[in-house]
Amino acid sequence: MPNTSGVTRYSIDFRTVHLDDVLDRRGAPNVDSECTGTTMRDYLRMNDLTQIPDEVVQTYDAGSSPQGQLVYRPQG
Repeated sequence: MPNTSGVTRYSIDFRTVHLDDVLDRRGAPNVDSECTGTTMRDYLRMNDLTQIPDEVVQTYDAGSSPQGQLVYRPQG
């Protein structure tokens, strides 16, 4: 939405993931986005600021799935 107020607007966005959900590829369906790639490399563990291991993140990179793209498929 355009900012027509004449005043600077700030926005803060917090995103979290649980490593077990990442490893098990669990998550909410994302049916309205056509994003490619991943922002998983941006996440840091709160207690020591380590990144998600790259071998795990690579499974979320565009084209890394057997089908050539990542698609969320709910279980059951």
